[in-house]
Amino acid sequence: MPRPFTLRLPLLAPLAILLLSGCAPTYKFTQIDATKSVAIVSYSAVRSDEQTSKGIVVQFDSGQAKKNAVIAYDRLGKALSEKFGWTVHPYSTVAGHPAYAKVYQAVHESSWLMKQQFVGKNDANHYHPKGIFFPVMMGSVEPAQLESVYENLGVDAVAVATVGVTESRENHIFSPDELVFSTVMNFRVYRRGQEDPVWKDHWIEAEHRTRNGDTRIGPFQFNGNRQKAFLAAIQMGYKVLLARYDEALAKAKAEKK
Repeated sequence: MPRPFTLRLPLLAPLAILLLSGCAPTYKFTQIDATKSVAIVSYSAVRSDEQTSKGIVVQFDSGQAKKNAVIAYDRLGKALSEKFGWTVHPYSTVAGHPAYAKVYQAVHESSWLMKQQFVGKNDANHYHPKGIFFPVMMGSVEPAQLESVYENLGVDAVAVATVGVTESRENHIFSPDELVFSTVMNFRVYRRGQEDPVWKDHWIEAEHRTRNGDTRIGPFQFNGNRQKAFLAAIQMGYKVLLARYDEALAKAKAEKK
């Protein structure tokens, strides 16, 4: 019998994962090409604001962040599906599947981090789709639980994505200030029965700029445009992710000649 397997994931905080830039990307093109169906089993996006160090800012987003978390999740699936022809299950299918929900609940209840609500929150600065594994928790999933996810969702691969977005401001004298959203993304794809990822990219950098800020009255900031920019910055990360794949594939083909 084959030995039990687990996903090899660093048990680190999401932003710490993003700093693992020393690891070179991994692309097992033959196995990626053989992939037909995928479930994004773990996802989170976090925005940090360099301006918050200058004072307390109370942010209001009217619940839009919860909706955008699902939008961001599904946009990644759509990008992968359009690029590779994969069947990528949407959020509603993954989070709503009894088998996945059972594994999620079991790991969630056994996790000290999740019980303390240190991770997995969803507000103006955190996009974490409800019922989807926070990336740092994937290392706690047992082999049998993971196999159940593959089997019951009917997929031959799973994906894990973490996105970090840092917001900064560039001041202009004769025009509105410009908000700069710098994105760093960590992405992995695992094939069923394998510990190591067939696709691993630790340092996907992108940038989104806008001069359309939010309304601020004293310490109160009403998020609207920033939410749109946050979502756009995440989307740019996806585009760079796929562009880096194309570059690596082209390089691999050129080396074979």
